[in-house]
Amino acid sequence: MCIGLRFGKLQTKVGLISLIRKYNFTLNEKTKIPLEMAPSEIVMALKDDVWSTSENEIIAQCYIFFLAGFETSSTTLTFALSELAQHQDIQSKLRDEIETTLAQHGGKLTYEAVMKMTYLEKVINETLRRYPPVPLTQRVATSKYHIPGTNHVLDKGVVVQIPIWGLHMDPEYYPNPEVFNPEHFSEENKASRPDFTFLPFGEGPRMCIETLCLYNLMRFVIGNCILILTTKKRYKKNLFIT
Repeated sequence: MCIGLRFGKLQTKVGLISLIRKYNFTLNEKTKIPLEMAPSEIVMALKDDVWSTSENEIIAQCYIFFLAGFETSSTTLTFALSELAQHQDIQSKLRDEIETTLAQHGGKLTYEAVMKMTYLEKVINETLRRYPPVPLTQRVATSKYHIPGTNHVLDKGVVVQIPIWGLHMDPEYYPNPEVFNPEHFSEENKASRPDFTFLPFGEGPRMCIETLCLYNLMRFVIGNCILILTTKKRYKKNLFIT
């Protein structure tokens, strides 16, 4: 059910402004409601149509946040677990890292613990390289631009298609791109590639709002899957995701 229907359009607006205030986000210049206003004052301002953002725009932002977050997370997790099932050497290495890290954190899968699992992050990034949530993205030229080293000129207003999947599968940047290899994202290999050759969520000020949400969800879900199998190993030796 749409968040706007469940909690009400007005309450959704108040809630978003509260989050903006709490985490120090910058409001759009068109917004006329100062952050220091109390919730009751915000309600009155919204009733008087002081805020220029429409109800549909607020509800649309909520909707796309949930849609983008859940869909990309589920598909990426599916591909990640599939690759781990097919490459049990990678799965074993990941399990060893998780067991070692958890031993340092009292056996608990905490935020601090998963943030130290560097091989887990490599597995996630390699999954996103092989299976990006979207195959391409678009940007609009805001001014005339001559592409360095070429005779090509982008006029203002031209829509540029950026082939994300094409970049991710380019052997110039990722040797043997068809092979699932988390070491594509070792510090050495990352340093050898130019910027903007890994774009699972776009880049720049308009990159996907769900980036951190998906990464953290992936860390905890995959970590939990391996942790469950690690626990079961005590009763059944050499248990893998298959």
